[in-house]
Amino acid sequence: MLLSYNRSLWYHRILYLLVAVALVAVVYKTYMSSLRIQKYHQAVNDLELGRLVLAEEGFRKAAANTSLQYKTKEIEELLVQLQPVSQIIDMLKQVEEELRVSDDEERVAEMLDVFAKYNQLIGEYSAKGDSSTLIFQEAIVYYEINERFTATLSDHYKRVTKGLQSQLNKKAFAEEQNLKELLLLHNAIAKNDPKQAAEDLALLESYENARLNAVLKEKGFADALAETARINKIYADSGLSFPLIATRTEDYAKDQLQQLFDQNKIVEYIAMAQAFQSSPDWAPILVNVPGVIAKAISVWIKQADQAVAAGQFDQGIGILTKLGTYTDTAPRIRNAEVRAMEADPARLLLRAAPGRSFNSTASFQSQAGAQSVVLGLDKNTIGLARLFGDGTVGYSEGVLDEGITVKSLTLAQALSAQGQPLVLVDGASGSRQHRYLAYELQGNALRKIWDVQADRYQVERPGVLLVDNTIDGPGQQSYYEYQGGRYNFTRIKPDYIEISLNNLRNYRNTKVRFTCQILTADGNTAVVSLNGEYVILSGNFSFKPGNAVVTGKWIGDSEIKKGTQSIYAFQVEVSALSQ
Repeated sequence: MLLSYNRSLWYHRILYLLVAVALVAVVYKTYMSSLRIQKYHQAVNDLELGRLVLAEEGFRKAAANTSLQYKTKEIEELLVQLQPVSQIIDMLKQVEEELRVSDDEERVAEMLDVFAKYNQLIGEYSAKGDSSTLIFQEAIVYYEINERFTATLSDHYKRVTKGLQSQLNKKAFAEEQNLKELLLLHNAIAKNDPKQAAEDLALLESYENARLNAVLKEKGFADALAETARINKIYADSGLSFPLIATRTEDYAKDQLQQLFDQNKIVEYIAMAQAFQSSPDWAPILVNVPGVIAKAISVWIKQADQAVAAGQFDQGIGILTKLGTYTDTAPRIRNAEVRAMEADPARLLLRAAPGRSFNSTASFQSQAGAQSVVLGLDKNTIGLARLFGDGTVGYSEGVLDEGITVKSLTLAQALSAQGQPLVLVDGASGSRQHRYLAYELQGNALRKIWDVQADRYQVERPGVLLVDNTIDGPGQQSYYEYQGGRYNFTRIKPDYIEISLNNLRNYRNTKVRFTCQILTADGNTAVVSLNGEYVILSGNFSFKPGNAVVTGKWIGDSEIKKGTQSIYAFQVEVSALSQ
């Protein structure tokens, strides 16, 4: 019986619960139905008063309330009529939603894109000048779109400026998100707010000065230029004119260059100047730095020129060589080297043959087709170095015979039948005053074309030498003629002059040879007729009448008696006779 009572009690409770739920449902439906009716009539009122956005909002909410089918057809028709209003409201709600999403995710760039889109809509609807303009203006006021943007952007402004200030205080510059977002906000908003713009620039200048202090102190020159260029690009890409970066970088570059100039560190200076010139970001912009570099280069070039003028060739060439990696100093170097080689022949040989060690040298100017010529002897190697007018150097070698003791080296261009440079070696001789060895430039080498021991020589004409007291002609003069690429002995030079007997009067005390007709002969004496006069020949010969070839010397005057008449006679001492 107790079980039956409990079951009855449970059924009653269920019944009460169902009745309560049904009552709540009836009350809710009654409330919602009343609310639909209220929204409808309020919307109708708004529509009559021209509040189209409020009317559209009311009709939309009434339509969404399906608790009561009240004025359903009228609401649908009115919403169709208000469709242009609905489109504007939907468009603004989409903008509002995009703003909310970018705000929630703190994506400033996207937020500003939404802001730009919103401003574009304002411009477009303002330009229409029709009913849609009024609807748009009513909608942004009703939904407080302007206020939402202002509040949102202000919040992010505060966030990024606070973050950037914190980085500045901590000297923490690695993270650049705050900086980039501040630049975005500044360019989008502060341009219309002078006070905000000034505050932004003050913070940015403090931040960048602190960052640049660290960068320019800690990094090398090239890396510092690259980093400041990267920072400057951030500002350039944002569209903000921010000359501080360029000014600080230019001051830094000039200061670093000046320090090296003051220390006369040319190599390091040139490396730094090249690093600057190779910077595609700064070289075209920092227009004062190239002038500083050019001035320094000019000073050093002047120092080099002064050193060369003072005969300090190594110093001058050293400066010019260092500068040559930055600017063209090749003509100056060539001129300095020429002057150095002219002043010191050993330099020319060293330049021409760096592997040789010449211990005997001779130098000449404007000979052998060159501006300067130096001869040198390295053991048995003869070196010929020539400095030409264009600064180039020519070098040739020849081989000296073993055992030659060299007394001197000289150029003897007159000895060359080919007009080529010719080196004459004057060597010691055991039996004569000299041993002459001539080396002519043939191709790229010095070739020996003459080797003779003699007392002296002279050039009788091109390709013909007259040599005194040679081995081939002791006590006489010998001819050497250029044949087959060298000088060869050809003959002994006669010690008389070949004349006609009629010209004898011109050769007193001169050994001559002539042909004559002997009239009479008496042992060692003979008489020759000469134009009404006579020639008396005397000598250690057995003269006989007839033709004769006589070599001798007119040594005096005599007479021959012919009756009572005395006739002049030339007294000739005969040294050779041929009959």
